[in-house]
Order: sequence, then structure tokens, then C-alpha cells
Amino acid sequence: MGVQPMKRSTVVRALVGCLAIAMLLGAATLPVRSDSSHAGVAGRVFHIVTGEPVPGAVISVSDSLSYSDEQGWYALPLPAGRYTVEARAAGYLSMSETLVRVSENLTEVNFAMLPAKADDEMQAMVESRLQLYEQTIPVEVEIAAQSGEMLSSGVTEVPATIRLLVREDPAIIDSPPVEVITLDFEEYLKGVVPYEMSPTWPEEALKAQAVAARSYAAANLNKHASENADVCSSVHCQVWRPTHYATTDAAVEATRGVAATYTGSIIYAFFHGHCDGHTRNSEDVWSAALPYCRSVPCSCGSTSLYGHGVGMCQVGARAMANAGATYSDIIRHYYTGVSLLGEPSSEISEAAVQPSSGSVSTEFAFSARLVGSPAVPPAVANVIIDGHAHAMVRQSGDPSSGWLYVYTSRLSAGAHSYRFEFDDGFARVSAWPASGTMAGPQVTPESPEPDPVPMLEGSISASTAQDWAGGVMDGIQSVTADKDVLALASGRSSGTYTSPILRAGSPFVAYGALWYTDLPLPALVTMETRASQDGVSWSPWHTEAGEDYVPGNRRLQSAALVFGEAQYLQYRVTLRTGQDGLAPSVRNIRLSFIDSRSGPSASAMVPEPTALSVPPTVISRAAWGANESWMTWAPEYRTIRAMIMHHTVTDDGGVDPAAIVRAIYWYHAVERGWGDIGYNYLVDHDGRIYEGRYGGPGVVGHHAGDPYNYGSVGISLIGNFEENPVPPAMYEGVLSLLAYQCSTHSVNPVGETYLIDRTVPTILGHRDVAATACPGAYAYALLPAIRVETLARMYPDPPQLLWAEPVSGQVVRGVVTPVFTTQGSITRMSYYVDGALSARRSEEFVWKWNSTLYADGPHTLRVVVENGGGSDEVSVSLTVDNTAPLTAVSAPLWTAASEFAVTLSGGDASAVAFSPGWAWEGESLYHQTGVYAADPSASQGGAWLGRGGVDGGGAWYGPYTCVLPQGEYQVVYSLRTDAPGAATGLATLDVTDEGHVKYALQPVAASDFVGTDYQDFVLPLAYSSVAASCQAGTGGIEFRTWYSGQGNLWLDRVRVFTASVARSSAHIWPAPASEGLLHLTVRLLDEVGNAVDHELTVGIDRTGPAWSAPYGSAYWVIDPLAGQDPSQAAYRVSHNGGSSWGDWESLAISASSGTTGYVLYDAGLAPGALVQYRAVDRAGNMCSSPPVETGIEPPPLNQRVYLPAVLR
Repeated sequence: MGVQPMKRSTVVRALVGCLAIAMLLGAATLPVRSDSSHAGVAGRVFHIVTGEPVPGAVISVSDSLSYSDEQGWYALPLPAGRYTVEARAAGYLSMSETLVRVSENLTEVNFAMLPAKADDEMQAMVESRLQLYEQTIPVEVEIAAQSGEMLSSGVTEVPATIRLLVREDPAIIDSPPVEVITLDFEEYLKGVVPYEMSPTWPEEALKAQAVAARSYAAANLNKHASENADVCSSVHCQVWRPTHYATTDAAVEATRGVAATYTGSIIYAFFHGHCDGHTRNSEDVWSAALPYCRSVPCSCGSTSLYGHGVGMCQVGARAMANAGATYSDIIRHYYTGVSLLGEPSSEISEAAVQPSSGSVSTEFAFSARLVGSPAVPPAVANVIIDGHAHAMVRQSGDPSSGWLYVYTSRLSAGAHSYRFEFDDGFARVSAWPASGTMAGPQVTPESPEPDPVPMLEGSISASTAQDWAGGVMDGIQSVTADKDVLALASGRSSGTYTSPILRAGSPFVAYGALWYTDLPLPALVTMETRASQDGVSWSPWHTEAGEDYVPGNRRLQSAALVFGEAQYLQYRVTLRTGQDGLAPSVRNIRLSFIDSRSGPSASAMVPEPTALSVPPTVISRAAWGANESWMTWAPEYRTIRAMIMHHTVTDDGGVDPAAIVRAIYWYHAVERGWGDIGYNYLVDHDGRIYEGRYGGPGVVGHHAGDPYNYGSVGISLIGNFEENPVPPAMYEGVLSLLAYQCSTHSVNPVGETYLIDRTVPTILGHRDVAATACPGAYAYALLPAIRVETLARMYPDPPQLLWAEPVSGQVVRGVVTPVFTTQGSITRMSYYVDGALSARRSEEFVWKWNSTLYADGPHTLRVVVENGGGSDEVSVSLTVDNTAPLTAVSAPLWTAASEFAVTLSGGDASAVAFSPGWAWEGESLYHQTGVYAADPSASQGGAWLGRGGVDGGGAWYGPYTCVLPQGEYQVVYSLRTDAPGAATGLATLDVTDEGHVKYALQPVAASDFVGTDYQDFVLPLAYSSVAASCQAGTGGIEFRTWYSGQGNLWLDRVRVFTASVARSSAHIWPAPASEGLLHLTVRLLDEVGNAVDHELTVGIDRTGPAWSAPYGSAYWVIDPLAGQDPSQAAYRVSHNGGSSWGDWESLAISASSGTTGYVLYDAGLAPGALVQYRAVDRAGNMCSSPPVETGIEPPPLNQRVYLPAVLR
């Protein structure tokens, strides 16, 4: 039983602890109350204290929703996979279960909801139900603290990710490990903070706890390096569970990256439940004085100590937060002299407006720099002039110097005021001045007022009550929280805000929308826009389909460009509550526009027809006028597996296609912050092809959303093909581009491919990998024809097949992988055995032939390759031999020599290898994942099992060994699977040492198995650097199995054999210096590699039999190891007092061969002579007794006889 931590309560709410961990592993696929027969999640939602059902709760996974019934039950169908399941209900804290694994059954996920508001009595009961753990200080940490080793952690930055060793029971320090998972560091903390401080506590206290937890975790990494992890999920490190709460999630996000440091190193942030009015100096608890853990007064109000008393008092932190303290105040109070690394201390500097005065024709430049700790530019940068927001343009910047933004505009006559607001996209706002406004320029009138200077690009922002004041509010009101937002009026479940007519500084040809929303599902926010050239005649309202502006941040939404010449804009926002009554809100609305007509026109870029063997004409970035100063994205490259078709969604509005490409480039690279255009290529209605993403073939775009950008080419049709058919010229351009791209990247246009996590057609629509209508109904309907016609254009010439091995006449066994090369492109490859089709591939042209499914003897393999231009084929004649050799093996039963002979006789073995007990059982290794499985077919009745879809990937490894002398070896892994023949990659086998030198490596797929029995996988090992791997302080080499998690895999054992040598009639094997039994495995192999193992046991005994004191004229003899050989018992006689002796004569004794007990040697001779005895054991050790007189009677039975004491 492991060490038990202190708990603040003993009642566990539903779905916490072992059940939550079981869900993480996919083990909680339980029969629950549901009528659904599909896979998914189901369970009950209830009050954590009363247990009463919570009806009408919204259960969501992304956009999939379900609602709890009157009894709190719900069911949500989902395909197999891992999910985050959220629960929201009016009057309760939102919560979520992360990493929920769904397989073929319903997985039970229950939610014990915490009331959002509660009186003191209810609050106490809630906390009694929550399982909060006092910080447990492991023994090794206490020792380090006492020795002074913790004066500095040496850690200077917060990691990006963390490897977490998940244990079965977080309450037990040494609870059995389950698996190792890698998490984003901040996501890891979201599973830690709720179990250190109640999610119902004040916001600033939770933020302080998040900083303390982050600091403690960052300073204590690598506690489990031997298990390939940084920390574990138990009280040994910090308790982690997959259950999150909205309040603690928000606290982690609000302090993202913030940690407490002392003299530059992150501190060991100790904390405890409550003190007694003063926290403790660290040396009062441990002997070492930590300079940042000083005793400080505390307002917790307690008179007793709960916990070690060092560092932050959590009840005191709550009291400080209730009194108005910020989290940084709390941290600096309890940790003396610390600084806050990564604190969102961003501030606005160099704020200015130039010139300070002028006329209505003067261009005024408002500029400000965001400095402090912003690693990336802010999502929103506004200058608010006279109460109205205006989006600023980034001029330059980096994390060290800050980010400089400028807004340039003319101003109306009169006095003006201004202020700056920067938002990082996570609701953290930096403002200058902190409150109020600054006096701006004094502007004098001019008559007549000059025409505006043409503006190529610009934006109109609305983020203040004054910005919205000129619009029409129906059920909507402007509310000030941390800043102004549009929200539903009291008592309204829906409402609409329509903006005033907004005039751009100059005409534009494209515009896009960006907005910031707080959207608790299933509430709805609808954003609509329209445009006009004159402010009178308007386009229809266009509903904007928002997508994440910052990946993973659903609050900041942006939409695709809308094209058409205009100068006026208007937007309309509709808000609706969900069934649960939770209401959305909107803020920071921005409409960005551009006039991209200046530049080359598409009509001057007419592509000429090209031959099929050369690439189509592609209009380069330089030719269509790309402003390369906007390109800030560093190219990445991947192997191309698929072509993803898109459309630009909106009509071209009569705008020149080249101007549309320039506008999309600006919108993607600058406005959306992608650093470049998202598509790899664009095609206009006349079939012109435009180069998109910078970087050339194989470059990763930004078109399908992570992770499907990787390994795909994004091709976008300019226009809206949900409503309009694809023009013939555009269709031709698409075919020529696809034919060349598929040929270049060896993609079969009529085949399928595995892209990231699913099997898809190699030419597919965006909708096949994302929840979207793209590329539109008309374009999507053309994809089958596009695939076929692309194939026809790719292959005017037939392919050629050049065969390498196996060669005709060769003898083969097991799984055979043919080796060949091809010339020309291949669309299909077919494999025949004895005239019957065995396999057919349209990609991944690799075939593994399981010859064990065929009788030993001659067989014919035929391989046919095809493309649209014809075919080629090769046939080879082979002989299959899967029969193990039949050879007899023998060795001496016992030996006293330094070596012995292993004799081989008969049979057809051609080679032999040896293993003197070099074996490691799979279940006895170290394991990062998997479980023990009883298995009668395994060598010891059990094996280590990795369960596909249940156990995550990880290593089965160790222990390091130095038993192998320098030489050549074969490392034999005994593995089996229950799904042989599939292409699934199951594991990678390798041999390595502590210095990370890799001696051998081999991947293993399910297709490498011939059946479901254990099968040997052999890695040749050239071990010539024994000194390097087994020198002082290192542990030698180890044999590892890196399990992939993709299928069921059993590991029985790992054995090491000497490299095979040619068979002879006898092979000499060295005997060990020590006595005892030597277990030797002799592996016999035939010419093709079929093997059979013979297990031999040879006894090593170099000690002869031992004699007792004389027993009359006899002796007692013992040989406890090899045992005696009675046939060698003998005696001889001397009649002259030992001067000379007669010949040795056989002595009949009463013992069987191998007797290890006492045996009486008695020749029964008459008196008057000397007799000497000789004993021989089965190892050949011979020993003679001292001479004794004949004819002496043995002593009476009541006299003591001294028998020899034999020591081995």
C-alpha cells in the first residue's frame, strides 16, 4: 500500500479518481441508461451535494449537442475517438471531461455540477464533496530541502509541454502506472488546479493557485525520467485528473506562462491549507532556509495549522482576494522577494500622435508600442478617437522590442481625445492611459475641404458604446464589464443590433469581418454584412461563416472576404440564448477592406496550352503582384498525399481575378495573421492558375485547418460554387494543374490515402475533412469526374516494372517482401500467386506475401503494374520452405572441463546459434504502457500486452545489461498479434545503450506476422563497443519494444543468440567458471532461415566426491552436485603397508547413477592389509580415500560417525 496523503474530505464526487482515469483509458465503456445503439457518451448530470438531477443541461462535444432529461440523463452519439465533453447548465459552473475515449460502445461520463452561487452553508457542503489534496512533500523533496539543494531550481522558463505518467489512483503515491501522455503544459495545469483549490473560490485566489501550481510543476520536472515522464498524476508530484472547471480553466488562461522566480530561477512554490495567523519559515519545517519562504502574517482567520505551513496559505489567499488583492499581490505577499516570470505585464509605451495640431487636410499619425512580455502580436490593436475605435496597423516589432502599431487619418475640425487599447485575444487588455483619455490634436477647418487621399487598405472598428450608439438596438444593449460589449437586454432571449452606415475612406473591392464573442453553446451569434457603392443601393445581407481567428481560441472569429466594388458598409448582429438560458455577447467588431486593383490585371496573363508532359503555366507571385513584405511565414514541407479542393466562397463581384488574389493574400497574410496566403494554388473562371503559398512543391499551406494542411495541396476555385456551376475554362485549368501535381507527387488521382487520421480520396473536398460546405455543391459534384479525367491526362505512356528480388529459383519462407522499382507513374499494382489474385494496391505499392498460407514447394509470383497508358508485368518462380529442420542435439549431462561439445546429428540444418540463458521475459521489463496478460502459449504463462485503441504508445524496455561479451549476435523478440496481415504499424524494436547509441532497429507491422502464434523477429547486433556501453557508471545495453498503440501486440520475451555459424558435427561451448546448471538454447536453422530451438541443461561440477571419517574399514561418500557414478566405484589393496598397491578393482555399491546422498564404500576384506577406495562423479571428477586397515568392524550404532560437510 502506498503513502496516503492528507485529504480535506473523504467523499468523492462522481467521475473523479479511478473512474476518471479508467475513462481516460477507455475502460469505462459501461452499460448506461440510454436507448442509443451507437457509440458515444452517456450518463447523468446532477447536483454535487444533493444528488438531484439537473434537467436541461447542455452536453457538447465541439458542435454536437445533447440535453439532459428530467432525471438528468443524456446520450450523445459520437464516432470512435478521444474527446473533451463539456457540461453547461444555468446556475452551475461549467465543467468538462477531457481525453474521454470512445470506442464501439457507449462510454459513461457523469457530471457532478457545482452551484455557481451558494450561501455559506452550501459552500461548505460543496467543498466537503470536492476531493482536494493538501500538498504532499515526497521524501526526496524533504531530503533536498534539508540539504539545501532546493535553494535554486535552476529552471528559468516554463516548458511548452509536459510528459505525464498517469497512475491508477491519484491518492496513492506509488499507485500502479497506466500510461505516459504528453500534454500542453497549460492544459496539464487545468487538470491540477481544481484539486488544489476549490473552483468556487474567488477569481484572484484561483489565479494565485495557478501560478503556484505552474511554478511548482516547472521546478520539479524529471522526477520520473526513468519512466520516460516528467511528473506523475499522484500526490507524489501534483494530483492531476481529466476533469476541468470553467473557473479554474479561466484562472490558468489568465495567468498563462506566469511563474514565480527568485534570482532568475523558478521557485519551489510550497502551499498549504491554512496557517494559524503566520506562515512558517522553511527552516522551521526543514533545516534549510529558502529565502523566498519566510514567515509572513496572514489574514486567514484560523487559529490552527493545516499542512506544513510553508509558502502560500490558501485560506489566506482567499481572504486577500475577497479584500480586493490581485493574484500578483497574493504571490508577492507569501513568497518573499519573488518576481513574476511571464506576467502579462504588457504595457503601452511610445504612445503619441503627430503632429499635435493641424487642419482638416492634415494626416495625423497615432502610434503606440506594446512592450513587456508579449511573445506574439496582440489580436486586436485599437486607437479610440473621440469614443470611436479604429484598427491600427502593425509596422514592426518582435517579442524583445515590442510591437509598434500606427493609425493614420484626417480628423474633423475641433478638439479631439484619444486612448489606446490592445487585446491579446484571451480577454487580457492593455490600455493607455489606464483610465480616461488624452487630449488630442486641435484641428482647424479649411475651405473647401480637399478630397480624401485614396486608401489602398483600411478598417472600421467598433468596440465602444459610442461606436454602437448610432445604430438600432432591438433587444440589445451596450454593457460595460472589463470593456464595452453588446449583450441581450434584460429579459430578452434574442435581439438584433444594426450598425449605422459606415463609410470607408476610399472605394474598395473586398472586405472581411472579425468579431470577438463569448458564446456558451448552444447560444447563437449571427453576424451579417452588406455593402454599397453610394450608401443607398445595397447588396443583400451576407451571413458571415465565422472560423477561429487564433487556432484553438473559439472566441475570436473571422470570415472570408466578400468581393465587389463599394465604399459603404453595414453590419447586423443577432444574439440568441440557448435552451439553458446562457446568453452570448459580442465585442471588438472590425470590418477590414482593401482596394487591390492597382497591379497587373488577369487579362494580361492568358496561359498558353501546354503538353501533358510539362507543367501547366502558373502565374507566379511576382507576376500577379504579391507584396512579399507581407510574407512572414517560414515554409514547412511534408510529403504530399492528397489534393484538397476549395472555393473562395463569395462571388467575384465583377472584380479582376488578379486583384482578388492580391486581396485574399492581404487578408490571409496581414489581417488574419497567417503570414502568407493560405492556398497553394488558385484558379480563376478563365482557367488561369495562380501560385499561392510561397515555397514551391511540398510546402505546407493554411487551407484545410490543422492537421490536414500537412501532406496536402490546397487548390481554391475563385468564386462561389455552392450557388454557381464551375465554368468550363476553370474546369480545364483544374485538370491540368491536378494532373501535373499528382504526377509530381506520385499521387493516384482515383485512389484513396490515409491522411492524418482518416482514409479519404486522394482528390477530395474541404468538406471531407472539416465541417464546411466547401468547395460548394457544384464543385463537389464534379470531383468523381475530375479524378477520372486527371488520371487520363497523367499517363500517356505505360509503366515499366524492374524486378530485384526474390529472384527466380530462390527458396523463401515466412513473410516475403518483393523488392522492385518502376519507371513511369503507377495507378494500380496487382499481385498474383499461382495465377490467383492475392492483393491489389492503388497506393503504397508495398506487398508482403505470407508464404505460410501455401504448401511447401514451387510457386509462381506475378506482379502487374498499370496506369492510364498501359501495363507491365514480371513473373518469378520460387520454392516455399516453411518446415523447420530436424536435427538431433546432445551435450554431456555433467562436465568438469572448461568447455564441452554440443553434438549435432542428422537432419537438414545448415547453421547453428547458441543462447546461454540470455533471456528477458516481457512481463518483467519496465513498461510505459500496456498490461500483464495471462497467456498459456507464452514461455512463463504470461506476456505483456499492448491493447490497440486502449493503451497509448510507449516503450517496454530494460533492464540494462552487461552480460554480453564483444561479438556478433542475434536479438530475438517473441511477439504475436491477433490481427495478422493488416498494414498497421505495431511497434519498433531497437537495441540501445545509456549513451543513446543505437545498435539495431526494426519496425514491425501486423503484415509481418504469418499467423496468431508467437513469431520471432530477429535483429542482427554487432556489439563491438562493450567498453563504451558498460564502462563505470553506465548500465550497458537494453532491448526495447516501442509499442505504437495501434493494434493488439503481445511480447513474450527477448532472447539473445550468438550469430549463426555453419553447422558441423560438434561445436565447442565454453563452460562457466562457476559450478551449477547451465541452461543452453541451441537454435538450428536451415538455409532459408527456418529455425528450431533445443533446450539443453549441462551441469558444471569441478569438485570431486567427499569422504567421511573411516567407518571401520569403510567410508561414506557424498557428491551433492553431479552425483556419483556407481559404475566407476573401485578399490585397491596393499599387503606391505602401502609401499605398493594392487590394481584397481570394481566395487559394487548400493546406489544408482546420480545419487547425491551418502553412499557406503565397503570392500568387506579380511584383516591384515590396507584398502583404498576411489569414487567418480558424473562430471568425471575422481577422488581417492585415505588408506584404511581391512577387517575393522564398523562402530556400534550408538557411537558417532563423522560424515563429510561438503560446501559448494
